[in-house]
Amino acid sequence: MRPQAERSAGGWLLLGGLGLLAFALVPPSDPAEPTELPPSGLDAHERDVLALARMLASETDDAQARVVVGWITVHAARTWRLTLYRLLTGKSGQFGPQKFFFPDGSKEIRYASTAKRPTSETLRIARGLLDGSIQTPEILERTQPTAYVEMGKASKKLGPDGKPLQPEYTPEKILAKQSSYGGIVGRLHNWFLYAKGAEPISSIDEAHQV
Repeated sequence: MRPQAERSAGGWLLLGGLGLLAFALVPPSDPAEPTELPPSGLDAHERDVLALARMLASETDDAQARVVVGWITVHAARTWRLTLYRLLTGKSGQFGPQKFFFPDGSKEIRYASTAKRPTSETLRIARGLLDGSIQTPEILERTQPTAYVEMGKASKKLGPDGKPLQPEYTPEKILAKQSSYGGIVGRLHNWFLYAKGAEPISSIDEAHQV
C-alpha cells in the first residue's frame, strides 16, 4: 500500500491502497494561473500522472486533442529521457503556467501549462496514455511528433512582466516554428504537430488532418 497523505489547506487529498489520486475541489487563493507543489507522499509514477493530467486540463477541453497532445508529451519526455514531472515543471518543480516566473524575476518557458488542477477525466486519460490502454491516431506512431502549437490569440492573463502568459500564434508563426521544432506532420482543429526531421510545409492548409 502507498502511504496516505493529505494537505487540506491546498485542496489536495491523496488516498493510498489503490494508488488513486482524489482532489478536493477547493479553489486556490489566486485563481489567475496559480503555482503549487505536488502533494507529499507521491511516488515518481504518480507525480508523472498528476503532471500529465494537469497539463491536459490546462491545455484544452477537447477530448480528442487531449489524447493527441498527451501522447506527444509522453513521447517527448521519453525521447529526451526526462520524467513527465520534470518536463512539465522545469527547474522549479512547481505546477503553474507555461511561462513560469521565479521570485527573483527570472523566468523559464516550460513545455506546457500545468496551471489547472486535474479532473477525473484528465486523470483517466493520463493513466491510459502512460499504460498504453488508450488508442491513439495512427499518424502519431508513424510520424513521431514531439511538439505541438495551438493557433490562436494571446492569453488575456498577464505575467509579472506585463506580457501575455501565452503569446498569439498566427499562421505565420505556426509555420516559422518549423525551423526549431521540425516540419508540421499533422493538424487537429487549430493544433499543429511537429516532428524533427520532417519536411517543412509552406502553408498551414497543407497540414494533414489527424
